[in-house]
Amino acid sequence: MVKIKIVSDMGKEMKKSDELLRKIQKGEEVKSKVRSIVFTPESFASAFSPERIKLLIAVRAGVHSIKELAEKLHRPYEAVHRDVKYLEGLQLLQTEKTEKIRVPTAQKIEAVLA
Repeated sequence: MVKIKIVSDMGKEMKKSDELLRKIQKGEEVKSKVRSIVFTPESFASAFSPERIKLLIAVRAGVHSIKELAEKLHRPYEAVHRDVKYLEGLQLLQTEKTEKIRVPTAQKIEAVLA
């Protein structure tokens, strides 16, 4: 699961991250099965265009290939492929190559406004 957190003050979030790093450095056990990505409203708007959000929704609905995504979303294959690679970089999507097609799968995503 990936938690997307949108915050107005990135400084406060950085302090929380520093505290977590100090615990890790001291050898304290830190358990979390949730990976968080923190955005400001501006960086979120830049990262998640309406096209990328529609792409995530289509993948969650079970679209089986990048070509199929492009056809369903009425977008050029190259643009969809580029967005899939971008979302893979954020670890929101994973793709597996089966025979000649790449099949994307989406992580479970939870959004939080803070």
